[in-house]
Amino acid sequence: MKMIILQHNEVEGPGLIQDWAEDNQYDVLLLRPDRGALLDRIRADQFDLLVIMGGGNSATDSDPWLQSERDLIHRAHEANKPIFGVCLGAQQIALAFGGRISNIPVTEIGWFPVQADQQSPLALPETLTVLHWHGQQFTLPPDAKRLFTNSMTLNQGFMLGNNIIGLQFHFEMKAENLGPLIDFDHDYLAATNAPNAVQQTPEQIAAVDIDAQNKTVLYQLLDSITK
Repeated sequence: MKMIILQHNEVEGPGLIQDWAEDNQYDVLLLRPDRGALLDRIRADQFDLLVIMGGGNSATDSDPWLQSERDLIHRAHEANKPIFGVCLGAQQIALAFGGRISNIPVTEIGWFPVQADQQSPLALPETLTVLHWHGQQFTLPPDAKRLFTNSMTLNQGFMLGNNIIGLQFHFEMKAENLGPLIDFDHDYLAATNAPNAVQQTPEQIAAVDIDAQNKTVLYQLLDSITK
């Protein structure tokens, strides 16, 4: 089986998603659309799972590769292929299927809780502490079911049909990923340190002992759309 991962910068890589792929015997092809990977050449019969990672862009930016990603998302959907999106990736999926993207009143940066939503078609833990790194949000596409929510952002995750999931936050982060992410996004952290941000310090973010349940639930979500 083959997984295509669309990555948008050096530090928001697949993390635990890569581990899941190895555990489930997926061959992984990692592409960088922001660096010129030609997505229009990819056919849906060339992969079994499409994953779209986070990044610094907004899904509403005018960069042509963002539209190329959404075109690939549509081709995958038409072929009934599973699709999984994280942060920007979730916003790309939402936008592709009729959701809207907007700034959130309170930027979330750091480890904060999310709650399983009553709409969720999956049995999920009531509360999880996860990494947030976003200043935008999506509305639910038509017919999507909300998976996660919290007091800051209503739509923290959704499921569309039985094989598409988008998450606004980061289940995939491993401890070794935190330092590079903090260093890479130093300017972003400084710019959002304002009254309209709920934000931990870099030291607080790096010091968190990541809950092993995050990996368990990530694996559950990936299993649910692929098996």
